[in-house]
Amino acid sequence: MRPIYVAAMLAVILTTIPGMLLASSKLADEKLAQGKEACTQQGGEFDAGNAVQSMDVNGDGSDDMIIDESQFSCSTAASLFGSTGGSIVTIQVGDVVLEEMAQGWEILDRYNQKILLLGRHGSFCNQPGYVACFEAMVFSEGAWQTVATKD
Repeated sequence: MRPIYVAAMLAVILTTIPGMLLASSKLADEKLAQGKEACTQQGGEFDAGNAVQSMDVNGDGSDDMIIDESQFSCSTAASLFGSTGGSIVTIQVGDVVLEEMAQGWEILDRYNQKILLLGRHGSFCNQPGYVACFEAMVFSEGAWQTVATKD
């Protein structure tokens, strides 16, 4: 084999393995099993879609795991995994697990930081549900930091 092909294949393998390991983590397995069980109880077929993702959410150069339940679907219960408040998003950074209800999320690269932006239901901001509300969080010093204290 030519060296360039070997290098290309090695690069594909090395970038694929971390995602495969994350996708088969204990936490991901538990979340997928819970989703499947909830759907099966409704008499439906469960599809996890692209719920389990890996990306660097804290800026250390290593992939972390995100489980986005908005990607779950159940053939017999369209709103089983989401509502006007959103869906559960679970993020694991090392041993730290964050589980939040969000209407959407995004990882932003700003100010030399990775910022988790969560779209929230208006009630999170003490407003009616239709009012836009967002929370920005960063992972620093081993914990998730935000400007608001949680009551």
